[in-house]
Amino acid sequence: LLDYADLETNYLKDYPKADEKLKLLLEEDFRDYDGLLASGDNYLEWAKQESSHFEDARFAYASLLEFYGDKEEVMFRMLKYFIRTNQLEEVKKLKMVLESDEKIKIDPEIYAELGGYLLDQHEYDEVTDTLFKAMKVNADIPDIHYNLARYFNHVGDTSEEYEALKNTIELLKDKTNPDKDVVMLIDSHNRMGKYYWNRKEYPKAEEHYNLALKDVETFQKHNILGKREEFGEVYYNLGDIYYYIEGNLDTSFSRYKKAKENYYKNPELDYKLGFINYARQRYGQALLDFSKVAETTGNNPNALYSLANTLFERKDYFAAQGYYLHLLDMLERTKDNIPYLRIEENPEHRALLE
Repeated sequence: LLDYADLETNYLKDYPKADEKLKLLLEEDFRDYDGLLASGDNYLEWAKQESSHFEDARFAYASLLEFYGDKEEVMFRMLKYFIRTNQLEEVKKLKMVLESDEKIKIDPEIYAELGGYLLDQHEYDEVTDTLFKAMKVNADIPDIHYNLARYFNHVGDTSEEYEALKNTIELLKDKTNPDKDVVMLIDSHNRMGKYYWNRKEYPKAEEHYNLALKDVETFQKHNILGKREEFGEVYYNLGDIYYYIEGNLDTSFSRYKKAKENYYKNPELDYKLGFINYARQRYGQALLDFSKVAETTGNNPNALYSLANTLFERKDYFAAQGYYLHLLDMLERTKDNIPYLRIEENPEHRALLE
């Protein structure tokens, strides 16, 4: 029954069926250690879909602590429970308890998740210590390197971020879990693409964006993954390759549209869509795109100028004049607030005059 339940929980993701098997086992002995542990684990995974099962998981782990004392295996499960239910103070307390006993061996998978959780909570001081402790036990867990890459990106250490991303991608070559591994791999390729983009190594950036996109499209096609903002960012970044580097407006436009379909939001995305629509003389759609940028960014000079130009092309001269005059007044006031224009030294001053 335990093996059957493990198969349902960890491979088939059929949590109700796993629950049925484990309840049969616990009906024979409600104190069965392995049965209670597996039951808590199943409920904790099930809770990703139905949050009500968090309490079921807590009850199973609490029962184990009551029946068998403070077994470290169960305490680590409680740590995972506190992470998943976002109880930061409880996480910190239990982490301190676990680390106060040198005899306790770190659970590397749970500590890998803990490192990511601390990063999400902006508890940066303990992130690297947590992840390196996990790595010391098992360096082959992709989550460790992935969360290190996220941390190094935060602190601006690009060389260490690169190494961590490279390790993550290597360890995820034989991906097995679409819900986690594939998403992590997609994001790692996207991050690696951005690394190369910032270094102006555009062919390598494009290669990684395309590798990320291949998984996005494959798993979305089979309804294994849905649309997500982070997938939209992959389309957006790839669109920038065609927009800026190759000057292929039609291909970049299709990528940008896919980015929006995957819920990616960015004023620059609307501006680029507006620019392409304007260049293709689709002035009605361009007007909508530039209007979104203006609403989001306020008095953005580029958005206002683009709006005015689009209205002019639509022969709406009165409205275009209104935007031109508003923009001109705004730029004049900005210029008047600068005591001395240094157009040869300051690119912002030159851009203002232009």
